Order: sequence, then C-alpha cells, then structure tokens
Amino acid sequence: MSPKTTRARRPATKAGAGSGRMRRLFSGDRPFVLGLILVLGVLLVLGIGPVQNLTAASERVDALEQQGDRLSTEVRRLARRNRRLQDPDQIELLARRELGLVKPGELPYVVVPPDGPDPSRLAPDRRPGQGPDMPWYERLREAVEGLFD
Repeated sequence: MSPKTTRARRPATKAGAGSGRMRRLFSGDRPFVLGLILVLGVLLVLGIGPVQNLTAASERVDALEQQGDRLSTEVRRLARRNRRLQDPDQIELLARRELGLVKPGELPYVVVPPDGPDPSRLAPDRRPGQGPDMPWYERLREAVEGLFD
C-alpha cells in the first residue's frame, strides 16, 4: 500500500478550517492585490482633504473676482460723479436742490406737505374740509372766490 492510501483523513476542525482560508487568501498574487487595494484606499482617504481645499479655494477665487468686478463698477461710477462735481453748474444745482441755498437777491420758498393724508387720495365724499363739516371761514372764502371766477 502506498502512503497516500494508508493515511487516514483527519476531520476538519474549526482552527484548521480558518487557517486554510487564511492560507488560500494569502497564497499566490492575492497579497499583492490586497496590498494594492489597501494602498489605493489610503491614498483616496488622504487625497480627499486637499481636493476639498482646492475646491473651496477655487470658489473663493470666483467670489473675489465677482466682488472685484462690482468694486470696479463702483469705482467707475464714483469717478464719473467726481468729474460731474468739478463742474460749477452741477455744484450750483446740488447746492440749490440738496442744501436749499439761493443766490443773493432771490426769494427762497419751501413747500411743506400737509400733516394728514393726501386729500387727493381720499374718496370725494370723505375729503376733509368739504361739505357741512367745513369751517365757516373756508366756506366764506370759497364763496368769495366763486364770485370772481
């Protein structure tokens, strides 16, 4: 009899079964493939941070370029206004309109809006100062004005 036939088969134990799987897992080219997958995974994890930083920096550059464009437009607008303010006629117009200044010999006047709501926006029958609730002196003035119209 040959030694192959005389050896009795040993029953597989739990420890033996696990070590056989590990031996098959790490036999041949598999360790290199597993190592390559592990290295690629580590490189992927390490590369995520710099890619996020690059993306954030690119977005920040875009936002700053847009802000620079807005500021350039504002600078051009202010430069045009500065040129207009060098004109004496424009200075006079602004002084009259915004500061209420007048030339010597001119009579200034100021239009003051009424304190209440705008009477032209009220319904015709609800306007204050008309009808029976109008003061007597207003009715007298309207009657005198009506004589001369």
